[in-house]
Amino acid sequence: MASRGTCLVIEDDHDIRGLIRYILAKEGFDVREAMFGADGIKAAAEPDLVLITVDVGLPDINGLDVAAKIRDITSVPLVFVTARAEMSDQLAGMATGAAGYLIKPFRPAQLTSLVNQLCPQDKVPTAAVSSDVSAAE
Repeated sequence: MASRGTCLVIEDDHDIRGLIRYILAKEGFDVREAMFGADGIKAAAEPDLVLITVDVGLPDINGLDVAAKIRDITSVPLVFVTARAEMSDQLAGMATGAAGYLIKPFRPAQLTSLVNQLCPQDKVPTAAVSSDVSAAE
């Protein structure tokens, strides 16, 4: 099965990062990981990303600030996965241009559903498209 593209998971908690990685990999994505916001911002510059998840409570930089800096770099869909459940947190997250906001603890099916909405399976990453146009004719 061909990859559906690469996702970046910015999460400091090892167990949650592993769960998100597992869910995304099971859905056919390649997964890169960052424990710190600064590392996530650098990794977000990679051209092959199709989705980014960010925790708000990162150890070095607030995830909202990370998302704002990522928005300066790329427009790929961004999803917050965080324990911050107040409506003001959700509104602040969505104001950064996020496409989704999941509250921990989340159900794997919630992340799977959101990811499949944002990155439909029938959408092939640009890098995987063949340049041989005559084969399609």
